[in-house]
Amino acid sequence: MTIIKTISLACVIILLSSLSSNLQRTSALDLTNQVFKITKGLTGLEYVMKKKERIDGKISESYSYTKLIKKPIWKVYFKQGLPNDDALEALLIDGENDNKAIINPNGFPWFNIWLNPYGSIMSNDQHHTLYDSGYDKIISILEHLMGKYKDEILDIMTVSYDEKYNDSPCFKIIFDNPHYKYFNYTVKKDETVVDIASNLKICGYIVLQMNDLDGYNDVDEGQVLKIPNDYAKKLELLIEKERMIPIVLSVYDDKGLFEEYEYQDLVLNPKFEEDEFSTDYDEYGF
Repeated sequence: MTIIKTISLACVIILLSSLSSNLQRTSALDLTNQVFKITKGLTGLEYVMKKKERIDGKISESYSYTKLIKKPIWKVYFKQGLPNDDALEALLIDGENDNKAIINPNGFPWFNIWLNPYGSIMSNDQHHTLYDSGYDKIISILEHLMGKYKDEILDIMTVSYDEKYNDSPCFKIIFDNPHYKYFNYTVKKDETVVDIASNLKICGYIVLQMNDLDGYNDVDEGQVLKIPNDYAKKLELLIEKERMIPIVLSVYDDKGLFEEYEYQDLVLNPKFEEDEFSTDYDEYGF
């Protein structure tokens, strides 16, 4: 009888432990959905970005400054290479100037130029384009992965609740993807790397790098590309508890850290001046 009671008690403890774990994981999903809702509701952002990206096998680190309006017209101002006053500047307004960005190189050729954000010049040694500014892309990727693996999401997504960033309480969402792999993809008619990356929710840069392509349009119908099936083998998002927004995003593939983005001096829904997304704005050098 004592043995039976002991076994029964052990079973109860295991069951309660399992229920507790599942409740915590369910809370993780609820927290993630809160982050989705808040980031999608933002009308604009202003931030300094500390960026780490693996370029040609080495981690490159840089800083930049971004102003972004999402509604009613998508606009972005970008300054690269802070804290230098003579850093490169870019301004892009969706739907204007054939969707080309105006660039002030603050160096040779010493005048403003118009460039395609997806062209070989602007995409050179960059994981992302100006169109990826803000949160929308990474949130859409995480949503996609959660939907794709919804039947096992409780096993591959976890949360750490006691993290900190600059003394601010945070939690960390960890998406550990056991299905990450590479496969051969055949380019369809009129497809670009942008189309492929957008449809499959993967990083366009890794497609360029793995297939030695010069730009996002450097593919032809019937061409076979080696690409990953998912954006990452592991994703880590450090979320600020007070505002429920991502502060640090780390992305890993099968080789280790692929990219990391740290949002500093982050302002949500800032009030921009009327001409702040114009080349005539006094603080710019266009």
